[in-house]
Amino acid sequence: MKKFKRQLIYILSSWLAKAFARSYSFEVSGQENLGAKDQACVVAIWHEHLFPVVCSLIGDKQYTTMVSQSEDGNIIANIISQFGFNPVARGSSSRGGGDARDDLMVKMMKGISPVLTVDGPRGPRHKVKGGVIYLARESQTTIVPATVACSSAWIFEKSWDKFCLPRFFSKIKIIYGPPIVISQEAKGKKFAEAKYQVSEALLELNRKHRHD
Repeated sequence: MKKFKRQLIYILSSWLAKAFARSYSFEVSGQENLGAKDQACVVAIWHEHLFPVVCSLIGDKQYTTMVSQSEDGNIIANIISQFGFNPVARGSSSRGGGDARDDLMVKMMKGISPVLTVDGPRGPRHKVKGGVIYLARESQTTIVPATVACSSAWIFEKSWDKFCLPRFFSKIKIIYGPPIVISQEAKGKKFAEAKYQVSEALLELNRKHRHD
């Protein structure tokens, strides 16, 4: 019975997510910051923007992401796989993170870009974790900060990330900021400075495009 309920949740959540996604219209700004199509970069977003960003990349095998190994993560991974993403890496800062990073590194060598929620999976909100810096440093790829502006959206104020769910038929703007280069010397104090740089870039994008 438990397995049946789980499968039912997977089916219903995927159907609903697709219904939302197909109703949206997208405008993309700063796409040139992503670089060449076959050249990987690390796309950095806040956790609250995961759904609209993933929706904007439906069917694009050049992108993947990391999803936690929790039950909620299973639901998210199922939805993302239904969207035609490259298979996601399963792990988080608290469980399976090392294996997931290794998986992402292999994908990046093939030109596949990870989209990472840099304050996920459980926050604190808008606090950049170290994984994005480590991944960019070790792969010697750039970090491209991205944000979202929606014509209309529900904001889940009680969730830790204030999750953003654009309403049906929303117009969504995806904005990619200038790429950030992470030095191979980014360790210790320089590692912390790199985290701050990514955080400030994301916050500035949010401030600049909040009312687009």
